[in-house]
Amino acid sequence: MELSAAARRILGLPPDDRVKQEATRLAPPEIFKKVLYVLSQPKYAAPSLESIDVFEYDGGKRYFESRLFPIHAPSQDEKLFGYLAIDVTERIEIEHALKASEEKYSNYIKNAPYAVFIIDEQGRFLEANHAITTITGYAVEALLHMSFKDITPPAAFSDNAHRWKELHNAGHLNIEINYVHKSGLTRWWIIDAVKLSTKRYLCFASDTTNKKQAETELLHLSYHDYLTGLFNRRFFEMELKRFDIPRCLPLSVFFGDINGVKFVNDTFGHAEGDRLIIDCAKTINDCCRVGDTVARVGGDEFGIIMPKTDSETALDILTKIRDALSALDSKANNGKYAHSVSLGFGIKRSEDEDVLQILHIAEGYMYQRKLLEHNSSHSAIIASIKAAMIEKDHDTGKHAERLVELSKVIAKALKLSQADQDRLELLATLHDIGKVGISDYILTKPGKLSIEEWAEMKRHPEIGYRIAISTPELIPVAESILCHHERWDGGGYPQGLMGEKIPLLARILAIVDAYDAMTHDRPYQKAIPSAEAIAEITLKAGTQFDPQLVRIILDQKLTTALKAK
Repeated sequence: MELSAAARRILGLPPDDRVKQEATRLAPPEIFKKVLYVLSQPKYAAPSLESIDVFEYDGGKRYFESRLFPIHAPSQDEKLFGYLAIDVTERIEIEHALKASEEKYSNYIKNAPYAVFIIDEQGRFLEANHAITTITGYAVEALLHMSFKDITPPAAFSDNAHRWKELHNAGHLNIEINYVHKSGLTRWWIIDAVKLSTKRYLCFASDTTNKKQAETELLHLSYHDYLTGLFNRRFFEMELKRFDIPRCLPLSVFFGDINGVKFVNDTFGHAEGDRLIIDCAKTINDCCRVGDTVARVGGDEFGIIMPKTDSETALDILTKIRDALSALDSKANNGKYAHSVSLGFGIKRSEDEDVLQILHIAEGYMYQRKLLEHNSSHSAIIASIKAAMIEKDHDTGKHAERLVELSKVIAKALKLSQADQDRLELLATLHDIGKVGISDYILTKPGKLSIEEWAEMKRHPEIGYRIAISTPELIPVAESILCHHERWDGGGYPQGLMGEKIPLLARILAIVDAYDAMTHDRPYQKAIPSAEAIAEITLKAGTQFDPQLVRIILDQKLTTALKAK
């Protein structure tokens, strides 16, 4: 239980005393009856309760005008509430005094700290005390030539028109409503009114603007991240459940992680790390659409919920975010570090899919992407493997870089999913990882390999597979590493797979791998022109290569791209 300094004083607790007693022993039982009532209501229908509560302290009774309201918690088992109260003892005593003798306490009312005034049926001010000047900014003399409508915003007056009928019919009214200060600022006040006669209504009013602002700030903080201003994890989880309905399908869920935050914190300080988080948060939020929910769900982690968003649109937004972060670095960054965010998304397409599993898929794709981000600590795994490959064979690193660029062009043309695009990039980078287990003599031999040497060379897909399958981050591409030398007609190795039994990514890589091998010098052969390499690939469509992929890859647009590479 969290208590303000004023609450501790009212309850008779020292300022630094830890609250060890049960809450039910610290305040009147009537309050907790209201708490139980509020918390017993449905989650999205729980009411706010306003009342006058009585506390005994400093040797007497004090009256507090209170508002009890629910605060939604992320857990179904957890229920929270807020309690705001303002001391209105003087006003209550005024009301009691008036009931006892209006004439006896007229002088007290005149000098009371609360506005006391009388209006007629049209809302015209008939009498008022000096406190109304402090609250509204208008002199008493000026107000006596005005009506209540003159200092009430039109929308607020219209929305509460039925409440004035309540005062006329029931004889009493309690209302919190906007009023316009003489300065032009719109503020809040709460009014208690009673009917004196047919055409006279006695009103007590106090300014509640500060209380409303405190309540608004409390609600804002319960749903927003203090650093970025985005929604927080609590709100994200609530919205994930709210959007998990058929009319929001397809529902895209993103999970992202800023790369290099720890490095920036350790190197440049936490203030600079906070700046990195804030910049990335703003960029991500600006790239999303009205109606999307963007939240900071962890220290350097973000979640995005996009209702009615298919994979193509989600991929476009992901690309937009990456491009915007790159643009930020090129235009305004200080050059110390890059604004890099690894992003992954999952899509719920049918009602029977579990939205939490979709979030888990998005998180998995995000971690897969982190392997390819240079600023990510996860990419150290790739960097160390690439270093070992390059040390073994200097041409392997450049060959892999060229394949990555070719693969990106082909992946976009084939409209592969984000996850498959990332896997293809990873496969292009590491497909020859198994060569670290092959003899240097064989890898660098300038002439034709002997039967025994060729047999050893053909082992590299299996060696690569064993390395990948033992590294959790590389498991998604392990099978394609094993199969990247299989042939469409079944004449490849190591398993002799045929046709579509060969993984799609391995079939794509086989084409670009062959193209690059033919167009660049290798120890065992000289490079041939691009046109000849394309003709050779076309000739072997249906035997060595997937014929449909060859047709797509070698259309006019992609042929130009291949030649450019």
